[in-house]
Amino acid sequence: MQVLSDVYLVGSGSHMGMGLTQKHDCNVYLLKGQTGDLLIDSGLGIKPELIDDKLLAAGSGPRLKYVLHTHAHKDHCGGACYFRRKYGCQVGLSELTAHLLEEGTEEAVGMAEAKARGDYDPDYTFTGCEVDLKLKDGDEFDLGNKTLKCISFQGHSPGSTLFLVRGAEGCYLFSGDSLFSGGQIGLLNKPGSSLDAYRENIGKTHGIGVDALFPGHLHFCLTHAQDILDKIAETLQKDVKLPPNFI
Repeated sequence: MQVLSDVYLVGSGSHMGMGLTQKHDCNVYLLKGQTGDLLIDSGLGIKPELIDDKLLAAGSGPRLKYVLHTHAHKDHCGGACYFRRKYGCQVGLSELTAHLLEEGTEEAVGMAEAKARGDYDPDYTFTGCEVDLKLKDGDEFDLGNKTLKCISFQGHSPGSTLFLVRGAEGCYLFSGDSLFSGGQIGLLNKPGSSLDAYRENIGKTHGIGVDALFPGHLHFCLTHAQDILDKIAETLQKDVKLPPNFI
């Protein structure tokens, strides 16, 4: 699904998305560049060929240079191994959590817990993957006609990363499960998710002039997205009321 001239939605499950691919996939975005393309997140890893089909339809696939992940949760990074093996692209994840994907154990990514709740088929096996790029705050990736910048943003999970890029149609922010187009945050009732960290990091989104916001689930916003970010920041900086939570 082409969203902007250089952004495609190539994966999105029916559980909390558009129903384009496997039901538990996060929103997976393709960012097209002059010297190569970049994938934001890789889905759960069940039937990754459904995402791949949409990559090829968008004229990518062999042009895929990077697969960068917003965080290490299973529905966002489970497909990394498939794309790395097929296209030889480099896989990126925060330096704080890269070991979780490399270990590839179900305990590391919370799959055992999710299976126990009945969220996933007990026959599904999470596939780990070597991480070529241990992402740090301020890292940049050149695609010829645009540069993507990493913004470390703790809150939803350790190692959560936002990706900011000046694209063909304005400034885009790929926000994973940290910030959502409806003004929600992704605070979880589990270790590693922190409201204090949200408060500490939300200032990084101030005044960056975001036009389009592309979150890891639910709908995206193509215009005036900075207003959404500013509203979340304003609410977080108050002592009583919290932003709505997407979970």
